[in-house]
Formats: sequence, structure tokens, C-alpha cells
Amino acid sequence: MTIFLELINNPTKYKLNKKTKEVGRKLLYKIYCMRAFTFKRLKKIKLALLDFNRCIINNPPSHSLPRLYTEKAYLHFKQGNFLDAIKDINKATSKSTCKNNVFNYKEYFLMGCIHIRFSNFNMAISMFDEEIGILGRFYRGSKITSKAYAYILRGYSKIRYQNVEDGIEDMGLGLALDKNCSEKYKKVFQNIDEGIKNIIRIRFNVSIKD
Repeated sequence: MTIFLELINNPTKYKLNKKTKEVGRKLLYKIYCMRAFTFKRLKKIKLALLDFNRCIINNPPSHSLPRLYTEKAYLHFKQGNFLDAIKDINKATSKSTCKNNVFNYKEYFLMGCIHIRFSNFNMAISMFDEEIGILGRFYRGSKITSKAYAYILRGYSKIRYQNVEDGIEDMGLGLALDKNCSEKYKKVFQNIDEGIKNIIRIRFNVSIKD
């Protein structure tokens, strides 16, 4: 990597023509991108953030910018850096176009989670509404787990916003898509009144651990 960077950053010194330099930049972006996702998978958040930043400054294709900023926002969210997460979500939104914004349902998911974190449940509901809308329009036969999580968190937000019946129905939709949701979002279910949990257990025939 060090030798490659030296070549790309000093094209005149090494007599690289314009085409070679452009190809090198594209390769550099791809290398940083693959390494960033690898670090993310390994839960090495700081290293992943560094490489996503390097992706962004190395002239990536414009259609990839919303996803790169969204990935950064997710990592900031995992670190508890909510302000940085919001900044990157806004950047992702500003870079989106009609052609690529279908891939950024994650922006709405993250904003919904941030609003839950600060007990802004009405705003959280609107974010999950948007996410579910995108998933329904463009991912009808896929992203099942993402849809399930969105319904669970929208349901939780509705319950906390005192719209209990609609919240229970959303919980049911999420559990129907992925029964493992109750384990994934164990803390969410722990924050629901025991009486409401019992209704969910009985109505949808699911086991929810306390």
C-alpha cells in the first residue's frame, strides 16, 4: 500500500500518464473500500472510519457517496457519537439522487434509532415510515430482516407514543417476518410493559424472554 500511494501521489516524479493515474485512483478507492468493510465486519470501528474517510477523498463514483456516508454514520452511531452520525446522514441525503436513494433506507433506520435514543418517538415513527416505504417499494422480496427490524422499532415507538394497538400490530408484522427479532431487540422488549408483552405473546404465539 505504501509503494502504491507513493506512485499515485507523485505521478510527475514517476512519469505516470493521466490514464494510469486515474486507474490508480480508482483502484485506491476500491482497496480502501474493501478494507473499510473488512474492519467493520471485525468491529474495528476506528480503523473502518479512517478507511471510509479515505474512500470519500479518493474520488469515488458519485453514486457510491450516499452509501459511504451512511456507513460512516452507522459506525458513529455504534460509538455513541450521535452528532457525527447525524452530520453524515445529512451528507448522505444531500448526495442522494432519484436513482440511488433506494439503497439508503439505512439513513431513515439510523435516524429512527437516534430519535428513540432521545425519546423523540413521534419523529422515530416518521423515520421508520419512510424506511418501510422504501423497502416495500423497491425490495419486495428481499431485505426481510431489515423490514422486520423496522416494524419492531416502529411498533416500539408507537407503544411509547401511547398508540398501543397500532404498535402491537407492527410488532406482529416484524415477528412474522423474523421471529429472531425478539432476541435481537431484547432490550426493546424489556422496556415494554409486561401486560403489553403478554398480549404480543398470546396474539402472535411467540416467546419473548424477560
